[in-house]
Amino acid sequence: MSPLMAPHILKKMAACESDIAVDRLSVCVLGSSYANGKDALGKIDDYQRNPGYVNHCHNFEYHGLSKDDCYAETRKLIKSGKYDVFFNLCDGALDATTAGIDVIRALETYDAAFTGAGVKQYEPTKIEMKLLAADAGINVPPYFVFKNREDIESIEELFGQAGLTFPVIVKHISGYSSIGMTRSSRCSDFKQLRLQSSELLETYGEGFVENFIEGEEITVLAFEGPCVLEPFDMAELQNRADAVRFQGHGPMNNDICTTLVPVTVRFPSNETFKHFDMKWTTNVDMKWERITGIAKDLACRDVGLKAFKAVLRGMGYGRTDLRIDADGKIWFLEINPNCGLFYPAGCASADIILKNDEAVGAERFVNLMIAAATRRQMLHKLARPCFDVVFCKMSGGHTLRANRLIRENELILAEEGRAFHLVSLKHVENNWPEEDKVVFRRYSWPLSKHLYAIWSDDPSTWRPINHSCDPTCWFGPDHSLNVFARRNLAKGQEITIDYSTYCSPDAFEPFECHCGTSKCRKVITKEDLPDMAAKYGTRVTAFLSGC
Repeated sequence: MSPLMAPHILKKMAACESDIAVDRLSVCVLGSSYANGKDALGKIDDYQRNPGYVNHCHNFEYHGLSKDDCYAETRKLIKSGKYDVFFNLCDGALDATTAGIDVIRALETYDAAFTGAGVKQYEPTKIEMKLLAADAGINVPPYFVFKNREDIESIEELFGQAGLTFPVIVKHISGYSSIGMTRSSRCSDFKQLRLQSSELLETYGEGFVENFIEGEEITVLAFEGPCVLEPFDMAELQNRADAVRFQGHGPMNNDICTTLVPVTVRFPSNETFKHFDMKWTTNVDMKWERITGIAKDLACRDVGLKAFKAVLRGMGYGRTDLRIDADGKIWFLEINPNCGLFYPAGCASADIILKNDEAVGAERFVNLMIAAATRRQMLHKLARPCFDVVFCKMSGGHTLRANRLIRENELILAEEGRAFHLVSLKHVENNWPEEDKVVFRRYSWPLSKHLYAIWSDDPSTWRPINHSCDPTCWFGPDHSLNVFARRNLAKGQEITIDYSTYCSPDAFEPFECHCGTSKCRKVITKEDLPDMAAKYGTRVTAFLSGC
């Protein structure tokens, strides 16, 4: 779908909420099929979840995907051109036999508009969640990780080092739907802790132990974007795309995120937490109720919003589980991206949240997620690199070429804020083979006389830019790391830079130049470097200018 179609989509959804007759959107609903799998939830949670149960504005077509061919099937659905948006409800974990992250890989690769988490946000481990939440100032229970029998044998030492106190709870490192948890996962002594940790280690290879927080359990649903449908501001989207490219990193979605009315779970008298059997097999009387008290509501929303932004980067939607202890302190347990929604009976905790929230509700939530998916797709297209890596016979290797018209002074390479691999000059001299030293002297980027930035092991991040004595791009002023166009570049024109604006005189490998421009210096040597300041001013690296 082209970005120009997106305002049309928003208009359809707004008309739907106003009961105006319009053509319906074609929405492809993607779900995880249990037909060919042996997953623990196969005979328990094999529901066909569908936003069409709660939203009658659009045409929803459900497709159940199997893990073995979900990438190919998703690609086929995208290439069919039949669908405006993909509502992705696939939630298979890495160790599950159901479709999951490969569906999202296909959706991202082929630029589809889709709801929910991206690849990077789809399945963070609970340890990654804790690191990100703690960094955002959120309270996380003390914990430790166990990965082998030696850890189990020294569990008392790990327990003490982390500052845990009984009771504690043993959990799957990256579980979902309470997989691996039983009523016995809550432990009150070391004997029980060793037993439960050993069982989890045997089944799943690793796990972790954290303090069990006694108190009320709260669930907060947060999602990407505002709580009302708003027109797409193309100028704002372009500015945001430029900012994302200029910074070299950052969220690709709206900074504005929304939380809905939190709910609290009421456990039966003999239960204290959600374990697998309680959730899925015994059908105990677990009830979800709207939270009471404005102060508690706002405090829980605040933590849920911070967790959503910190862990999922404010992308898609996520359900955060919290506990409030006897002192009123709020503790983060975990966040569930692509949480269960749109069950036929509407019985999942996220479904109940949508029912309880009068401001948004289930039908509008679907429309908002479709709008967010479309906006995100537009933003990705606007922020797409203006060049392609291509093979060039003339240069005998790869190079960069403009894939569209590039205007003078337009940002081409966003190097500010980008991760680099670092190496010391002495390490290279003492440890690298001679053939690698030649490449190092040609392409490394000096940060000081002793420290150099070098290429990543990931070829998808490489920018094989060729030298020219009259280059088409250069660094930004004031020794910026970002690279801008020196003049207008037509589509297909090569993107080049003068190597003398960043190569080190202490590790420079002279080479013959064949750029073919009228300003060609024929042979590029370190003697050229002093002249670069006069030619390029502050558009050279700070190291070369002596800053």
